[in-house]
Amino acid sequence: MTESKSVTLYRRARFPAVMALLSLLFFLAAYLFVTLTAVEPPYGKSLLFLVPFLCFGAITYFTAKGKWKKTVSTALTVIFTAISVCAMPVAFVLLSCDAATTVTSDVGKYQRVLQISNYPKNALIQSFPEKIPDSAKNTLLAYHPAALQGGESFDLKFDADAQTIRNYASEFSGKAQWTGKPGGAEAEKHGLFSSSFTSAGYDTLPDSFTVYLVAAKPYQTDNWNHGEVSLAAVDETKQEVIFHAEKW
Repeated sequence: MTESKSVTLYRRARFPAVMALLSLLFFLAAYLFVTLTAVEPPYGKSLLFLVPFLCFGAITYFTAKGKWKKTVSTALTVIFTAISVCAMPVAFVLLSCDAATTVTSDVGKYQRVLQISNYPKNALIQSFPEKIPDSAKNTLLAYHPAALQGGESFDLKFDADAQTIRNYASEFSGKAQWTGKPGGAEAEKHGLFSSSFTSAGYDTLPDSFTVYLVAAKPYQTDNWNHGEVSLAAVDETKQEVIFHAEKW
């Protein structure tokens, strides 16, 4: 019994066809990982991972059509395999690191930041609102992902009506581990430092704010060098609320 034409074509281009399939699987895995874990997904740049599949696909096509001899097909497949094995992991690491360390202040990315930060299961950001209130004004977002030796920080600040601010104050009062004013040894003992609200626009937080320690975990007793903390600050006079989470 003679082989079918499709089987004959597959045998002729089997090597590049297998590599095309493997490179397609790599593209799908790499593309999804990079785009789903980044605050600002690099959709365009991630298409770079599609290049090996296109190359192997072209080799498969021309070989199956009989336009290229099997020896030429095999040689080209070996060459592109070597290049891909060397280049694609490097490209993946570089693009992943670049995407994962993107700092954002785009308020429109708030939901995205919550998503990649595992909200609401992440205890550090459980006190953050599920969404920014429609009535919020002067909204500020500052998200800095962890990078190398740098820590991760997440700040959200906005103005709201008096009732909303009072509601936040009441909510934080009920679950805070500590409540007090910024500054002083007592505040630092609980992980609140003068730099805690810098990203929210305050080098020094005014005394009109009341700070609520929602969650905290020092690296060691009285050692916050590698600790984590979740704070909220409310100023009922200015009608302003700040959410802050940081992990060193």
